[in-house]
Parts: sequence; structure tokens; C-alpha cells
Amino acid sequence: MTLGGISAPASCIYLVEYRENKAADHVHPMCWEPYGCNFGSHFLLLSKDEVEKERYQGGAHYVFVDGHAKWHRFDQTYNPATKLDLYVPQPDSGKAYGRP
Repeated sequence: MTLGGISAPASCIYLVEYRENKAADHVHPMCWEPYGCNFGSHFLLLSKDEVEKERYQGGAHYVFVDGHAKWHRFDQTYNPATKLDLYVPQPDSGKAYGRP
């Protein structure tokens, strides 16, 4: 994907703080609760197992595609109840993973 293909680079998260002792090279927000994802078989990952949510006074640092970094509470970046998902680069691209 090119930068031009991202609808709102200042509102799309590029880097997150991993949970301590997480051994991986990326997170899987498309598979987080409550939806999960299907790549041959359905599986559900819990965001709390991948992303550090409360490292610094109830929040963590996030780097956005446009290059700026900001502290947020996790629910300011991902909240299925309000359909907030700052990990999706284009509106409706989450639908490919079965999200409403």
C-alpha cells in the first residue's frame, strides 16, 4: 500500500508498543476481539496479549503513518462498540476481515 492509499495518515496507527516479552514482528488488529478473523480457520486474538495498553499512566505511545507520535488510552485507538479502529488504513477495509 502506498501513502496515497491511506485515507487519513494522521489518524492511522503504524507502530504500537508491544506487550512485555512479546516475541513477534507485528500485531494483528484485524483479528482482535470481538470479531476474530478467518484465514482458513477462524481464530480470535486478544489485543491485551499483543499491545501494551497501560504502560504509562493508563495509556501508551502510538506512532501514526504521518510520522507523529502521541500518548493515548487504548480505547481511544480501538473500540468495537463505537466502531473506532485507528489500525485500519482505509474506511471499510476492515470488512475484508469480517468486521461490520
